[in-house]
Amino acid sequence: MTTIANFEEVRLLEHIKSSGLLTSFTDCFGNTQGATDSVAGMIDLTALADNKRAILVRQNGSDSFGRPYQGIIDVPMLIAVFSKANDDDLAITKGFATDIYKWLIDNYFSSSQCITSISTRGVSNPLFTEDSRAVFEINLIVKFNV
Repeated sequence: MTTIANFEEVRLLEHIKSSGLLTSFTDCFGNTQGATDSVAGMIDLTALADNKRAILVRQNGSDSFGRPYQGIIDVPMLIAVFSKANDDDLAITKGFATDIYKWLIDNYFSSSQCITSISTRGVSNPLFTEDSRAVFEINLIVKFNV
């Protein structure tokens, strides 16, 4: 459900979905990987199966800036890419996060999602959750028409 509170998160997630990467992708070893779960706003990792990856798209902090009176806002966003719950998935998930990052560099505009530009800062080194999942973060600034 889209609410006013997560409008930008849903728009960015829909833009990423249009890449086809969340349906399937070829990993760094040449193997086809299946669909990746995706959510905007919050994720419940306890409900995510050990053999599944997921991405979370959310606003990064509560700040937005720009010129809303001119119909434009810049929103700091975060894409968190969660690995499967095993160490063997680390390289594959890093490659997957890098593929998303590269796709966003090439596809920094979406009129259907009200996105006028995307500035990315790269893919982070892995952080680890309590259930042994690696998390790769992609920080961005997304400019939306409002």
